Amino acid sequence: MKVEEFYEKRVLLGQYMTALCCMIFMQAALCTCIYWAFSMVPALLQWEVSAAFDHLIIVAYPSFLWRHILPSIIFIFFTRFHARNYSVYGWVPEQGWQYIQRLLRLSTLFHYIIIPSCCSYLVSHYATLVSNRFQSLAIPCPDGDGHCLNNDTLFVMFVGFVLGFRFATHYHLGNGGLVTFDVVQPGKVQSFKAKFNLNLVKEALHSNSMSVSTLLLVALAYTLVGATIRSFVASTLKIAEGDGWTPWMLLDLPLLLAVGFSILVVASLLQLFIHIMRIFVTEPIEFPVTSLDGDDEGNCWILCQGLVAALPILQLHAFRDLHWLAASDPARRAQVFEISEPGGHPRNWQDLVNPTLNIVRKFTEKLRKHNCPEESSTTTAQSSTDVNKNEVAKVPTITTVKEKVKQVLHGLKQYPVFCFFLSNLPEATNRAIFAEAQPVLWAIQALGDLVAASYTEDKFGVVQRNTADIITAILELQQVVEKVGRVTIRRSEAQVPHDVQLRRALRLAIKSSLYSITNVFKLSVRDISLSADHQKKLSSYLEFKES
Repeated sequence: MKVEEFYEKRVLLGQYMTALCCMIFMQAALCTCIYWAFSMVPALLQWEVSAAFDHLIIVAYPSFLWRHILPSIIFIFFTRFHARNYSVYGWVPEQGWQYIQRLLRLSTLFHYIIIPSCCSYLVSHYATLVSNRFQSLAIPCPDGDGHCLNNDTLFVMFVGFVLGFRFATHYHLGNGGLVTFDVVQPGKVQSFKAKFNLNLVKEALHSNSMSVSTLLLVALAYTLVGATIRSFVASTLKIAEGDGWTPWMLLDLPLLLAVGFSILVVASLLQLFIHIMRIFVTEPIEFPVTSLDGDDEGNCWILCQGLVAALPILQLHAFRDLHWLAASDPARRAQVFEISEPGGHPRNWQDLVNPTLNIVRKFTEKLRKHNCPEESSTTTAQSSTDVNKNEVAKVPTITTVKEKVKQVLHGLKQYPVFCFFLSNLPEATNRAIFAEAQPVLWAIQALGDLVAASYTEDKFGVVQRNTADIITAILELQQVVEKVGRVTIRRSEAQVPHDVQLRRALRLAIKSSLYSITNVFKLSVRDISLSADHQKKLSSYLEFKES
């Protein structure tokens, strides 16, 4: 069994099922509390004890419990949607047309229909708990002849549809499904407590762009297009349209308060849903350093296999575990520094250091290729010298369809209308590269801590043969990162893009790792075989000149 298959079937599936059960329980408890708050409390204030007692026990009736079925089904769909569309690396478009390309995917268009419809029902569901005026779309007509359309319920569902549309937009275009890992992972209870505060409501309203002004704009939009919606719904349900919607209904304060409260609850639930999924999916995993003899499944579920996994979230788990191993787990570090018997080979160390150095070098080369092409072109020039010049001369120059398309697009860039969609966005390529810097960051921290710990714990000297390679890789990455420059963001820290936060954290991780090595090895670090430039840079760390 491959490590990716083992993780998806044995670990990730269980995490999502646990998170789903937690979410269903929380939304059911929230429904009960809202019902009690808007029914039992007013009865107690009017000293109607018997009515209050009826409202207290009605939540156990099958008719009330049946209300939780459809919201639970909706959150089951949301869980499946999140499991298939989450990302661990932020999406950074390099050109404006990529926004349109992402929106025109069939799966995205499907989500833009289903998610707003689900949110529309959820908003109307919570509105029915607040007031009886939203119980159904069809109500008896004032003249008693047949049924008419309930404009209040339709307006609530329309606002919920807008909320769902904004949520889908934030999820697909605003990295709403980004799963971020905490370096210090608190327990689930502490994580829940940290999220249950007013910041959750503010974050929910901000991410979905919902406010009082937005609610009023939606009401005005409904005033303009509501007639078409009402006629379509009424003809579908085969009922009369009833009284029309007028701008004076914007002064209906109970209606606006009920709609605002329902929007607030659903937006907070959606934001809480994202947080709960992240809390369970990013739960720490401790990989064994070595496999158990005779255990076929255990042979794949080891740390070195996770470091080279094709599944990004599994690779992140592995690199975070490697970082914890190197920083605060002496028992597992001792396993890394062991040698095989018989033979005396440092297999555990080599299995960990090779993929760790590879990911650092690949990231460095990717940055160098974009920002320092003159340095990365050396390798390309050397590889091209092996080509037979006579064979190259025989190849005719053919203008392919792809090249013609490029020429047409290059010509369209001269027009202002197409310039935004076809021109590269500023710093887009670098931002896309740094968006994938999280495993590199943990790899650098792990390498620095392992080298520093080897000074006293490595009895067999298994790290010594790779110390120069590790320091060289970290210094080369620092050299390229410094050439990229810094990004100035004039916003609060909570609104700084994730890739910018990773860029800052990567700079600090590089310096922290090099200081960890130099503080332990001190002047003996000069004996390591390094280039003159790298020795000079390392001397600045010995002299504490790097801030």
